[in-house]
Amino acid sequence: MINGDIARDPLASAFDSDGNYYFSNSRTAEIFRYTPNGDTSLFASLPISAPGFRLGHFTFLDGYLYAPGFPDNRIYRVSMDGDIEIVVGPGATGDGGSFQLNGPAGVTTGNQPGEIYVTNYNSGIINRIQLDVEPLVAVTQPAGLSGLWFDPALDGEGYNIIYTTSGLLVYFYGYNDQGERLWLVSDIYTGELNFEEAINLTLVELTGGTFAVPASPADNTSVWGSLEITFNDCRAAVFKIDGVDGVKNSQAIKLTGISGVECE
Repeated sequence: MINGDIARDPLASAFDSDGNYYFSNSRTAEIFRYTPNGDTSLFASLPISAPGFRLGHFTFLDGYLYAPGFPDNRIYRVSMDGDIEIVVGPGATGDGGSFQLNGPAGVTTGNQPGEIYVTNYNSGIINRIQLDVEPLVAVTQPAGLSGLWFDPALDGEGYNIIYTTSGLLVYFYGYNDQGERLWLVSDIYTGELNFEEAINLTLVELTGGTFAVPASPADNTSVWGSLEITFNDCRAAVFKIDGVDGVKNSQAIKLTGISGVECE
């Protein structure tokens, strides 16, 4: 249980990807962090000086906490080190500086990188805002890329990414130009993984196996083409296949992952 002397006027609360719990004092604009070990500390104190209700409901997005300043019509972004910057409203740089809010009481995330939704208490308007997101430099936990990926515009096909200590492996499930099922597997990529930098793999097709007991392995392996992947972030990537049936580009998103394994 969190001490009531600390949790005064609590309103907003959220968890980060490491299991830390954050809660606010809505009248002092202070945000506290409660760790799984039971330690409570001041995480950030937002520079909102107006009396009364100051801080609305906040959320986490891409490793940052986003919090609405109710009286000053701003959205604040707080890093995991407690560094504070204004991303929407007076004092923000770029397009966010010209955006006008009216009593922002809550913020939540959308489906796209940098997408947030803000509820305005005074005007009754909900704003969708696309923030400028700095591209992450490196995938610090590549295993978090593992899972099923698909392009919503290309139903019935997709990719399975598997990352192990040996490297990154990709399966493609789809169709060839004759409408027949096509299953391709890549070689193992062992190089460095970075966002916005393409990786290149060779795709091979396995044929000749039978459905038997004991199962007979495929007796023919042939190079089918190449695969280029560019990860925009941990949840979106561009897949480009160039092979026997031509060129295919997919704007894919991550559908499933491994429980407890995050990508940063």
